[in-house]
Amino acid sequence: MADSLSGVTSDLVAAATFSAIATAVSLHAQHAFSKQWHPAELLPPGDVTTPWTSQGLTPFWMPRGGVGGPTVANDVTVDGLTILTGPNMAGKSTVLRATAVCALLSSCGLFVPCTKAVVPHFDSLIVRMSSTDSPREGLSSYAVEMGEVSTMLEIATARSLVFIDELGRGTEANHGTAMSGAVVEALDRKGTRGIFATHLHGLLDLDLETSPYVRRMKMQTVADDNGKRLTPTWRVVKGECRQSLALQTAVDMGVSESVVLRGHALLSQVLFNEASKVLVVDNGEGRDVQNVSPPSSAPPLKQLAAYLTQEFHDLDNTRGDCDTVTTKTEVGFIAHTQTPPPAATAWTVVYVLRRGDGRAYVGESDDLFSRLERHRQSAKKEALATNNPRASKVECAFVRVKKEQGGKSAARLLEARVIRKLVGDDVPLISGSDARNTRFGSAGGGA
Repeated sequence: MADSLSGVTSDLVAAATFSAIATAVSLHAQHAFSKQWHPAELLPPGDVTTPWTSQGLTPFWMPRGGVGGPTVANDVTVDGLTILTGPNMAGKSTVLRATAVCALLSSCGLFVPCTKAVVPHFDSLIVRMSSTDSPREGLSSYAVEMGEVSTMLEIATARSLVFIDELGRGTEANHGTAMSGAVVEALDRKGTRGIFATHLHGLLDLDLETSPYVRRMKMQTVADDNGKRLTPTWRVVKGECRQSLALQTAVDMGVSESVVLRGHALLSQVLFNEASKVLVVDNGEGRDVQNVSPPSSAPPLKQLAAYLTQEFHDLDNTRGDCDTVTTKTEVGFIAHTQTPPPAATAWTVVYVLRRGDGRAYVGESDDLFSRLERHRQSAKKEALATNNPRASKVECAFVRVKKEQGGKSAARLLEARVIRKLVGDDVPLISGSDARNTRFGSAGGGA
């Protein structure tokens, strides 16, 4: 029988190949119709300027309106390089997978998980996800990562589509941030389109030399009725997100409360260490830590309050660090001989202190009355220990963040922004060690 078929072998192979392709296309069409997918419009190969748009994009593995409610659909436009930020579990990697599949399927002439899509004719799809080490080759995870980056930069063109799900995981955060910024600039110079998802918020503060086509998008979150817990909406919106929700995710995944509370306390120390700006040098006899000449005294309280109000307003003016903060706010002042009003025990506030010894402190609290009292008790003890009576005088300026303005989540974001601003202007700050007793997410939470 084999001999009798030898003359038509090529025909049989062709028929089998056609049958496999027809079966795959038929099954794809059935699957696409059942999931309400649609064909995409594929642009001519020479068109590198028309934006790539995907309307009603959903993850390919999820039904469009499945069990438990409809799958969240996104409208995504990519006309350059998009820096995508968002907290843990908010869907950054899901967006990367969904958009990559949309580009791949449309390039093959197949249906896509969108309502409508206009897709350029990409010459390559380049995906860089998480890396592991390669002991056989003697390479660390960061070395493997940089090897992938080298290949990516070598082959990427203006017709390429790049997806990067974080860079710099295998090295120190500052160096990872710097390399991420350099990669963004290199891809932008090539005119490459794509999405760069990252948790390295320092990338957002770099003075990058990029074109107007490098844009910032974020995964949206909303606060609960108490303003203390953020929930992802799975939607991609304009702006940037500097929240990580690392502690909240740890709680959700079953990490013990004591460990999470300790993590929150140590976070205050991390922020203080950044503010300290110390320089470690080798003096020939071991390491020596030297302070980097901050001013001898913080500016007057009214000037510190100006930092507070400016950052409060900037939250609304810089494309959505926090969607709910408004530009209307009033600053309260508390002299060193005064106490907060009784109603302050129920307010969520961000405050800045100025002590008589010329140092400042920034914090957020749900009970300013108790929190300020603890600061003053701590200042009195230090004043006695250092024989410096001025240190015991503590005055305060604060802004109230109402529930409808974002509550505690917005307050924490504002606190971080003010700290960064004061650090950038070399304002001497008080150690954050007295924040160790604050409780993550509790009503009396403070620093």
